[in-house]
Amino acid sequence: MQMKKILSVIFGSILLTACGATSIGGTDDNPTFYTYETSSYQIDIPDTWEIITDFDSSYTDGIEIAFKNNLKDQKFIANVSIIHERDDKSLTNADISQEKLKNNSGTLINYNLDSQTEIDLKIGSNETATFLNRFSGKNKSDGYTFNFIQTYLTKGNDIWIVTATNLTDEDEFVVERMEKMLTTFALK
Repeated sequence: MQMKKILSVIFGSILLTACGATSIGGTDDNPTFYTYETSSYQIDIPDTWEIITDFDSSYTDGIEIAFKNNLKDQKFIANVSIIHERDDKSLTNADISQEKLKNNSGTLINYNLDSQTEIDLKIGSNETATFLNRFSGKNKSDGYTFNFIQTYLTKGNDIWIVTATNLTDEDEFVVERMEKMLTTFALK
């Protein structure tokens, strides 16, 4: 039994390494955030969360990066993902918000829009109004119910969708961390 546990840990570590995940130091009791930056955007993330940048074809098209909680013994690990899409229509943040809500209501089982709050995020040095949407639903009828928090920014024909996903019984402390991540997202 002990050997099985050791092999499981080794195999899990290999999988995370193969997926491009890296672990960043810190403690759960005293979380600190740092700014993760690319040439297009920045976002504040907890220093104890893992970063995943390599995705196979089973993931959503356009996913660029995911940040996941460092808890391992969970049935689902809370995470935040950033998806980049392009659209020829040059839609506004409000247009994208409504379009994504409509898509989610059509694909999630037992979909429920919990709230829609207007927030300001930055594009360059300017603040722009967008939405922070909270909704829930299932991916499959016999699956878990997930809570989602989602925000959107557009710049020209580029659309950025930032989504936090967690189970309905997730620790509120983790949900607060994810919300902070979404509200610090900014385009350069």
